Amino acid sequence: AEETFSFYIGAEYIEPTPKEMIEYESLNDILEKNNRDTSCVPRWIPKGYILDDIVISETPMQETYVAIYLYEDRLLKISLQSYLSSIPEKIEFSDEILEIYTVSGIDYYIMKNNNLTQAAWITQNYECYISGELTTEEIKIMIDSIGKG
Repeated sequence: AEETFSFYIGAEYIEPTPKEMIEYESLNDILEKNNRDTSCVPRWIPKGYILDDIVISETPMQETYVAIYLYEDRLLKISLQSYLSSIPEKIEFSDEILEIYTVSGIDYYIMKNNNLTQAAWITQNYECYISGELTTEEIKIMIDSIGKG
């Protein structure tokens, strides 16, 4: 069986329901307009990537905010899952973790999957992911920009 990386809260999966769409300019904007914490949003996006879409979905236990950026045929996705009841307590690891990068006491799990570089972390409010055709250095710059500006 192939191992996967995930944070786990031990609850039954419920299919998310998309919220009514409103125009948003950024992931930070969507969170602010929904009165949510913005402290885990990367402020730096690699050059050339342009915001293409923002999606909000919700279940009774969580809200998910996803920003999708495009640069030519490359995709960059930032996803934040806000837990309304409890935060994940368990982390499952995969052999594909390249590095655990720690900034301000938060562990960021940097992984490679095919041509995608991914980062995953949990904060008090969110389970967070960055995924894209990025270098490890670009992911680290994005992580270093979290909560700044």
